[in-house]
Amino acid sequence: MPADIVLDAVRGISGKNKVDGFTITGGEPFLQPEALAELLPELRRISGDILVYTGFEYEQLKDRYEDLLGMITVLIDGRYIESRNTNCFLRGSDNQNIRILDPSYRDFYQNYISSGKNQIQNFPARNGFISVGIHQVDYRRKLAENLAAKGILVD
Repeated sequence: MPADIVLDAVRGISGKNKVDGFTITGGEPFLQPEALAELLPELRRISGDILVYTGFEYEQLKDRYEDLLGMITVLIDGRYIESRNTNCFLRGSDNQNIRILDPSYRDFYQNYISSGKNQIQNFPARNGFISVGIHQVDYRRKLAENLAAKGILVD
């Protein structure tokens, strides 16, 4: 989706609601550096708290994308490995790193990380629902079982 469409939606939402932060996930953000460069400054005008997930390692990004990294509050780096999904907080798999890049958020995130646990949010959509968050490996199976217990069958 083009950055200008995303920004129009964000502006519409933030004009009517308090936005305390943004999370950017895949497709891989750093494979779209032009769009990321367009998004980040605009998002920072709304909230300084921007968390970005990438499959790349920080070391692969730090020289080439120093300007983009400078606009990111927290970077979760490293490839997602399903077999290492141990329900660790903020990370899809335990090989990933939480890197607090903006020192002004260090205390906030250190407290948040030490007291947090992964949560899933479900939102109704036109043709079902959207489930947001870091899901455990067996999430789809458990969801299907819970729905089947209520007489709802899914493919």
